[in-house]
Amino acid sequence: MLLALRKMNIYESHHHYKEVLEVCKKLTSSGFIAWFAGGCVRDAILGVQAKDFDIATNATPEEIQKIFPNSLDIGKQFGIIMVPFQGSSGGFQVEVATFRKDGEYKDGRRPEAVTFTSPEEDAKRRDFTINALFYDPLSHILYDFVEGKKDISLKIIRAVGDPNLRFEEDKLRMLRAVRFSAQLDFEIEPTTLKAIQKKRQEVSVVSKERIYQELTKMMLSQGLLKGLEYLRDTRLHEVIFENFKQFKEFEGRFQKSMQLLKNFKNLNEISRWSLFFHPFFENTFNSLGAIETFMQEYKFSSSMIKSVLKNFDLMKWMETFSSKRKGEILEFIFSHEGKEFLTYFAELTPAPQDLEKLGKIIELRSLYKELPKPLITGDDLIQMGHKPNTEFKKILKSIYYHQLENKISSKETLLNWTKNQKF
Repeated sequence: MLLALRKMNIYESHHHYKEVLEVCKKLTSSGFIAWFAGGCVRDAILGVQAKDFDIATNATPEEIQKIFPNSLDIGKQFGIIMVPFQGSSGGFQVEVATFRKDGEYKDGRRPEAVTFTSPEEDAKRRDFTINALFYDPLSHILYDFVEGKKDISLKIIRAVGDPNLRFEEDKLRMLRAVRFSAQLDFEIEPTTLKAIQKKRQEVSVVSKERIYQELTKMMLSQGLLKGLEYLRDTRLHEVIFENFKQFKEFEGRFQKSMQLLKNFKNLNEISRWSLFFHPFFENTFNSLGAIETFMQEYKFSSSMIKSVLKNFDLMKWMETFSSKRKGEILEFIFSHEGKEFLTYFAELTPAPQDLEKLGKIIELRSLYKELPKPLITGDDLIQMGHKPNTEFKKILKSIYYHQLENKISSKETLLNWTKNQKF
C-alpha cells in the first residue's frame, strides 16, 4: 500500500544522511528503485533517529557493484552488497539489498537460497510488520504492504503472515519479538505470542552468542521488565536459563529477578546482570559455578564475567562488614569496584542488617568528597628503620587506615603516631 507523501525530517540530522542519500540518488539515476527499509523506517515514524540505514533496491548485486565499484560483496548470495564510505566521523558502510524472496530454511536461521522479486514480496518475507516498511527518501513516499504503520500506531509486534511459519524459518525471531517489546514498549500480538509459546523449545538451535546479543539489548532497554515478563509468559526463560532449573523454586527466583530490576534506570549493564543473577546466588560454589558456566556458554565478555562474579565475591565481604576497620571500609567504598558493587547492593531488597550496613556506609561516605593519598610511603618506613618484608604492606595499610579514620592531614602528626606504634 502506498501512503501519502510524508517527509521524514528526522533523517536530515543523521551524521551519515548525506552519504546515504547519495547512494539512493546514484541508484535512482541509473533507473533503479532505492528505498530505505526496515528498522530505520520504523524508528523514524516513532521519532527516533536511526542508528544505521538499510537500502532496498530492484538492482541486482552485479548491477549495484557496477554503480559502486568500491563496494564489498559480503552477503552477495543473499542479495546484499555493502557500500563503504569515509565520513567526517570515521568509516561506515551502507547495506544495499536487492528485493528478495527467501528459499527454504534448513538450519533455523538463514535461507538456503534467495530469488529476486518485487518490493511487496520482499516485505512479506520479513519478520514483523513494524520492520517491513519502505520509504523513498527522494519522493518522500512511505510504502506499507503489511499494515506495519498501523501496528506501530497500535504499539503492537505482529509477525508478517503466519507467525508459525516465520518462527519456523528463523528461530531467533521469537527472542527478537521479546527484545522489541522491551525496546519499544510494545505488546506482542496474541497470535504471534501463542506461536512463540508453541515453538519456544526450538530457540535452542540458535547459537548462544546470538541469544546473548538479544538478551543484552533487552537488558539495556527501558522496557526491560516487560521483556522479562514476556520471557516468562512465553516460557522462553525455561529454555534459555535451563542451567538454573537445577535450583529449587526456579520460577520464584526468576520472579524475584524481575522484582529487583523494576527500578533500574540508572544501573549499567554489570549491575543489571548482577541483579538478575542475584536470586540464583546462594553463596555456594555450585550457584556461582552455574552463573559462571551460563555466562561462559553464552559468550559474555571476560570482563563482564569477572565484574559480575566480583559482585558476588563482595557479598561475602559484606557478611564480615562489622569486623572491618573504618579505614578499610572507606578505601573500599571509594574504589571503582566498591562504587560498582554498592550501586548493585543498594538495589537489593535489603534485610534489616543490610539497611544498618548501608546506613554506616552512607555515614562514612560523607566524611570525604574523595580519599586523600597516603601521607606515609614505604620510603618513610625505611628511614624509620623498618626493613621491607612480608609485613611491610600490612604496616603501610594500617597507617593509611589510621590516617583515614582520624582525618589526619599532617604528615608530621602521622609520623609521630607511627613512631610510637609496635607493628
